[in-house]
Amino acid sequence: MRRMATAVMMDTLQISRHLRDAGATEPVAEAMAKTFAESTAVVREDLATKADFEALRVSTKTDIGALSAAIKADLEAFRLSTKADFNALQLEFKGDIAQLETRIQAGQNRLLVWIGGMLIATIGATVTLIKALG
Repeated sequence: MRRMATAVMMDTLQISRHLRDAGATEPVAEAMAKTFAESTAVVREDLATKADFEALRVSTKTDIGALSAAIKADLEAFRLSTKADFNALQLEFKGDIAQLETRIQAGQNRLLVWIGGMLIATIGATVTLIKALG
């Protein structure tokens, strides 16, 4: 930030007159007025001006805008990344479910074959037993 010099204007003649009226000699009154004017006319570079505050406000507003945009971009990237991860996981689950359904179907087929074989064996044994007893 650019600092502007601040100077205090004073009427050293009036100060000198007041000092003389109070009893100071003219050289003392003039010396005191000059010293007082010099000591108070010091430029205070560490004081902020309205322009400094305005520049800081604009800079802060710009920084907040940039930060907001960066946060929005990060959130959007995270959302897209999360969505992609979710979609990949969903596809993986669909594949696992399809494999499970295939294995269940294969197990059902083997069970039907086994039950069918047991039924034929039971019928064969029953027919043989009926023939043997009858």
